[in-house]
Amino acid sequence: MRAGLTFAAVTFAALTTLAFANPPKDVADLIGAPAAGAETEMVNRGYENMKNNTWWNPEMGVCVHVDVLDGNFTSVTMIARTGCGQSGGAAATCPPDLPEANLAKQPGCSL
Repeated sequence: MRAGLTFAAVTFAALTTLAFANPPKDVADLIGAPAAGAETEMVNRGYENMKNNTWWNPEMGVCVHVDVLDGNFTSVTMIARTGCGQSGGAAATCPPDLPEANLAKQPGCSL
């Protein structure tokens, strides 16, 4: 019984990670790019650097976290608006490519 619960928990965690691992389409091409140039490109695409590799795009209502390793962007992950200091009120706009699985992390969004 315990092994079955452990397997279910591990499977759920893996699937949840995969569901949230997709970067927004507008910055997916920056993964693997040198951080200095990629940060400039994030600004050119309308993102504001909030703090600690967290970026907010006010036009799209998207908050992302960027992981950097050895001077390169290794991942760009969409996170909750609150991660960028934004409220999740009803006036919130949803990112255009938000997967249904990510709705829980985007208060105020609905499909």
